[in-house]
Amino acid sequence: RLERVADGAFLAARNSSRRLSVDAGQYVKNIGKALYGYNHFFGAPCSVMNEGKDPGFVHRNIWADEYEKGTTATVEEIKEIPKGTGGKGGGTESSFEKFPGKYLGGYAAGDSTQRGVAESEKRCSELGDKCGGFTCNSAETSCTCRASSTLEHSPTGEVSFKKGAAVAPRYTRYAHQYLGGYAAGDSNVRSKAESEARCDELGSQCGGYTCNIDESSCTCRASSTPKSSPTGEVS
Repeated sequence: RLERVADGAFLAARNSSRRLSVDAGQYVKNIGKALYGYNHFFGAPCSVMNEGKDPGFVHRNIWADEYEKGTTATVEEIKEIPKGTGGKGGGTESSFEKFPGKYLGGYAAGDSTQRGVAESEKRCSELGDKCGGFTCNSAETSCTCRASSTLEHSPTGEVSFKKGAAVAPRYTRYAHQYLGGYAAGDSNVRSKAESEARCDELGSQCGGYTCNIDESSCTCRASSTPKSSPTGEVS
């Protein structure tokens, strides 16, 4: 039995369990909605861009979910929002702030590998406290993860991205899964970054996006329920 806590921020439930009758066709109804919630990173009660609707209320999962076949439903009281531990739907991503004409000193964890901006963000997030950000050439085509978080003047016009506070991931990756239906009838093929931007534009009409196995071609999807993909798609 679910209850809303005093501040209305998330749902809680009293410790209880009951056995469901498979023969009688009993099941936990609308279980997927228990994973919906309010994303305060997008919350804007007085939004001008989304008049009449607060974009913080999302109609796709913002909680990690795992299912096991069985006939017993158990609910537990939640006294605080669970912290992610990585894996499916968990963990956090770091935010990065751009500083033109600056560099960060030292390679993070001795890693001097040159990467693109997106790859450097991912690698720096993986390294945790060992990485203070990453520094790129002036064209931002070649970057390396750096240990220091102290910005220094760059005589060669380098550009640095300093790591900031960790934020909740906006999209969760599901390997070998697909999402059903095209969002708002849009079947255009896009890159991952373009698909995220388009899905954000569509709001509640878009539950995510599905890509081919090498993640080079994606389409926005209406459903937010991942299903097994026989062709190895990624959502």
